[in-house]
Amino acid sequence: MFKVGLASTPACSFCGDMDESLKHPITSCHYSKTFWAEVIKWFHKQGIKIAHLSDKDIMFGIVRCHNELFVNHVLLVAKQYLYYCRQKSSLPSIRV
Repeated sequence: MFKVGLASTPACSFCGDMDESLKHPITSCHYSKTFWAEVIKWFHKQGIKIAHLSDKDIMFGIVRCHNELFVNHVLLVAKQYLYYCRQKSSLPSIRV
């Protein structure tokens, strides 16, 4: 966003520590990692056992898991929420 003039700084919208890439605010930032850990806990409360979400799982979805369609829908909505948080300069939280 910085390179095309849509952001005033190249720093991550969440942490401000790293330069923001396509991947960083979705999977690599410590705030988004905390958010994904909360999503995994929420899945467990719903009876869906997911031990770990890799960067590939987050970016492209999960194949061959129980409730695959539901899980991938939640991942898509969660990524949309991360984008919304980034636009509004707010930190992501599962409580929202």
